[in-house]
Amino acid sequence: FLKYKEDATAEDIKDVEESIAKLAENNKGVKSFEWGKNNSPETHDEGFTDAFIMTFDDVDALKKYADSSEHQKVVEKIIAASQAGRVLDFWTKDSPAK
Repeated sequence: FLKYKEDATAEDIKDVEESIAKLAENNKGVKSFEWGKNNSPETHDEGFTDAFIMTFDDVDALKKYADSSEHQKVVEKIIAASQAGRVLDFWTKDSPAK
């Protein structure tokens, strides 16, 4: 989840969004990728506007992704443009590894 800085430009935000999407597309260990803007009528978002969800083939694929230099470059862009972020890693009920 991302909350952008007040002074982040539309270009900064687009660059982050496209960079995350490209990272997911170019990583063989990513099984699926979804992204969207908050559209909840509830007022519990605390200013977070974007959600990115990546599903990985397995723990090794996640670790390889997280440790990659490409991921670190995107993280730098995210840090530059965002006020706050939240990262959650979780197993679904059908996950083989728990």
